Amino acid sequence: MTEEEDKLAEEATVAEAEAKAKADEEAKAAEALLQEQEIDYKTLKTLAEAEKVRADAAEALIIKNKSIAKRKEGDGETPVLSEKRVSELIQQALTSQDVSPEATALAEAQKNLRVIQAKNAEIARALKNKSTPVKDVAESHRDGEQAPAPKLPEGSPLKSYKHEGGGIYSKKLANGKTLYINSKPGMGEQKKWVK
Repeated sequence: MTEEEDKLAEEATVAEAEAKAKADEEAKAAEALLQEQEIDYKTLKTLAEAEKVRADAAEALIIKNKSIAKRKEGDGETPVLSEKRVSELIQQALTSQDVSPEATALAEAQKNLRVIQAKNAEIARALKNKSTPVKDVAESHRDGEQAPAPKLPEGSPLKSYKHEGGGIYSKKLANGKTLYINSKPGMGEQKKWVK
């Protein structure tokens, strides 16, 4: 190699070393900045949590002081409740829309409990009836009342027929078969047929 090539190679090596050193410095600076930001974030998070705890404690103290002040005010005199005041309080309680989630959950749980208790009672009744023989048939099953036969006009040809229900009339024929007549046939239903 010639001297010029050696110089160029040496300059390239020096430039590479400088670039590498510069890149290392930038990487270290970025890492340090990241660590600072992480520390700041953790510090801020800790401070925010501490502030929330302090605010909750302050709110609890304010509420406690208000209740103490109310008790002290009430010690000297007993409040007289008139009928008007009682009706106002009842009206206020009825119109109050401020229902806590706990009260709503309790009401729903009580409703579900009543449903479950009713189902359990029905299951117990069914199991009891399943294991015991039926003693009184009249109590266990009752047919519905028969609907009265429709009133037909005078001179109607259906007067001599027996009403079967649902607009169907029947009559025994001399050959032993039964003639059926549908007085209210629907779409696609037969008006007369023999069985």
